[in-house]
Amino acid sequence: NPSPSTHTQASSVSSSLGSRQACELESKRPETMDLVNGALNWAAMPAMVASLLLFYPPYYLFKLCYSFLSYLFPDDLKRKVVLITGASSGIGEQLAYQYATKGACLALLARREWSLRQVADRAFELGAPDVIILPGDVADPDDCNRFVQATIDHYGRCKPVPVTANLV
Repeated sequence: NPSPSTHTQASSVSSSLGSRQACELESKRPETMDLVNGALNWAAMPAMVASLLLFYPPYYLFKLCYSFLSYLFPDDLKRKVVLITGASSGIGEQLAYQYATKGACLALLARREWSLRQVADRAFELGAPDVIILPGDVADPDDCNRFVQATIDHYGRCKPVPVTANLV
């Protein structure tokens, strides 16, 4: 039966062999990493600069033309009808305010009627010429048909429809 001291000596010899092999592997790693870094510096940097020189000028030309055309032909939403779901809070509420500032007629849909009334009042303050509120649930297909039909009956038309209600 080996004594505890001989077992400890044997394990220290095997661990020293393992550490020698680990040192040899670690000494090879920097050479490999230097090779990879050198290759990336040589190939990736010029490729990145070339792609920037190739794609930036057309991008900025497009951006300049788009902003010029947007200035000449602004998107006029005055008296356009916008039906917004989930309008009692969150993104739907903010969409209602943005469309109101641009003069769009609003049809606001949500489950909470009292919140819709508050949003409608604020939309009037921001410049919406006409706002109707339609309480109901967009998860119910009958309610959805009723929303669209009520909007068409009130305004005679209905475009676009930002859908912001969560249907989980």
